[in-house]
Amino acid sequence: MVEPQESGTPDLIPLKAFLGQDMEINPAAKDLVLQADLILGVDNASGQEYVVYGKATLKRISETNEAEDVPVLRVGIDASTEDLDKLCGLVMALRGRFDYGTDWETR
Repeated sequence: MVEPQESGTPDLIPLKAFLGQDMEINPAAKDLVLQADLILGVDNASGQEYVVYGKATLKRISETNEAEDVPVLRVGIDASTEDLDKLCGLVMALRGRFDYGTDWETR
């Protein structure tokens, strides 16, 4: 079972927990993607974070300067491979869009 951490920094869940060998979506992980307001790809080697979903949420928090309790999903990826593209594809399949590579104003 794949579960995020309840407090502090959310657990880093590996991309392979979401996708099978044939790129099928793991049903146990599907709800995590659907429940998250912010989805980050986190490079396992460098720790660099990529906003894959939730730029509108970040923009709202930035503009209002008010703290919010936002469901965050952190997915461990290897940025030197196609993992970020795979994560974007997963988010697109389940959420209908992804934000990586878009401007603040477009989402």
